[in-house]
Amino acid sequence: MAVNQAFLNENPKNDIRVVAKYNRKSRGDSEEDLVKHNYILTEMCKRNNWKYVDYPEIGSGDSIELRPVFQRLLQDIEEGLFDAVLVVDWDRLGRGDMGDTDRIKKALKRSNTLVITPGKWYDLDDDDDDFNVDAKAFIARQEYKMIKFRLNRGKKIGARLGRWTNGTPPFPYDYDPQRKSLIVNENKHTLYRFIIEAALEGHVCDEIAWELNKQGFPSPRNKKWTGTTISRLLRDETHLGKIISNKSEGNGHLKKMPSAKQFKKFPKHLWVVVDNCHQPVKTQEEHNKLLYALMKRKKVPVAARAGKHALSGLVRCAICNSSLPIYRSPKNSSRIRACQHRDHYGNKCTNKGGFAEIIIQEIHVKLMRLEDQIVNRIKDEEGDDFRIIQDAIQQKYREIKQREEAIERIEEGFEAGVYTANRARTRKIKLESELDTLHEELAVLEKQSISAASITDEERLFFIREFWRTMQSSEQDNHQELNKCYKEVISSISWKKEENGPASIEINFL
Repeated sequence: MAVNQAFLNENPKNDIRVVAKYNRKSRGDSEEDLVKHNYILTEMCKRNNWKYVDYPEIGSGDSIELRPVFQRLLQDIEEGLFDAVLVVDWDRLGRGDMGDTDRIKKALKRSNTLVITPGKWYDLDDDDDDFNVDAKAFIARQEYKMIKFRLNRGKKIGARLGRWTNGTPPFPYDYDPQRKSLIVNENKHTLYRFIIEAALEGHVCDEIAWELNKQGFPSPRNKKWTGTTISRLLRDETHLGKIISNKSEGNGHLKKMPSAKQFKKFPKHLWVVVDNCHQPVKTQEEHNKLLYALMKRKKVPVAARAGKHALSGLVRCAICNSSLPIYRSPKNSSRIRACQHRDHYGNKCTNKGGFAEIIIQEIHVKLMRLEDQIVNRIKDEEGDDFRIIQDAIQQKYREIKQREEAIERIEEGFEAGVYTANRARTRKIKLESELDTLHEELAVLEKQSISAASITDEERLFFIREFWRTMQSSEQDNHQELNKCYKEVISSISWKKEENGPASIEINFL
């Protein structure tokens, strides 16, 4: 306390009132360590009579991009919401590269925010503190690299010894920390065998997923089952009692971690396979049959039958965004097929089909209206559509950010006792409603932006007039030429029709 008091005496301008309390679980820390650190920081706040907002982060990551809570804290620091940031040690703010350290330092300097630890206060306007921070960041980075190297080496050695070192155990196994291996969870095993036997009986992955969702069984990640989840489960060789390592190296998140090694898969002959590591839950014969069945069902790409109908490839379901095919009925009329898409429960989309002629009529009416608008716009020289739309988009982004920040401040204010529960709830509901409206408006503007960026008004007018010319000169049964003609002026068509109700059609012109 003597050090803290001396600091305050020398710097009377630093009147600390509100602090951000950042507590992060690092590699090697236990839950008990996290509780202990939180207690130390909370006691400091009580002792100094500081108001504080908690920023707890569970999980380790050397890059700022991999720590969402810290990203939010950094944004709040830049906005000057706090007098200081409270951490147990400087390296809790980050062990990333010098770019991350520089980003943190700039945010603290610009907002005149201090960093307070139980042993030292850091003011980055002070040259000595600034130097100490650089030195600590360098040392922390080297320590992190050494810890990471030892962990990776330990994982490789452990895998070769038949120990489980690959994180979360695959369904239906649990991890046994005593033996450092996998054990079968009997409750999960019953469900696993149901999946295996259903697949061996010829049921496809989507059907199995639908059945599990209908019966209310959650997936291994406590979400809905999907055909992809089932497929991965059926292919997994861990269920044969094996542990496989050295399948790849590097990191697939290069955008988030530019300094990481490029992700690369190794060929199968370089894999390290250790047999008889734990109890198998399927036989090799079953595994081979499953792989054969999955290979037979694999969809083979088929060349699209372009031009089968004038609107082929353009019509999409307004409910689930699935493509809607068009077919010729026995009465020789073109019809849009009802949507066949099914959700995770196997429930079929409710969107009905209808006559394609309705869409064609709608296209012609709206295209004539659009042509008039473009002609008037060119005459009046209203200016650059793309620039106007981009300005509107940026304004929407600013308004969305303001609402999101306001919601976060309400939540933090409630935690700090600034707002009552009723007042916080009322203000939050209002802001969330405004946020939903802004996102809808943004989606419309972004669609307009794509169109405006890809083509000018003069080009758009040329294509429309070419469309009319082609429509007049083409034979009406030459669907391939007509389809090409429609695609010159239309990007997509949204179709929605309920039982016994009129069709709702949205034409998205280029």
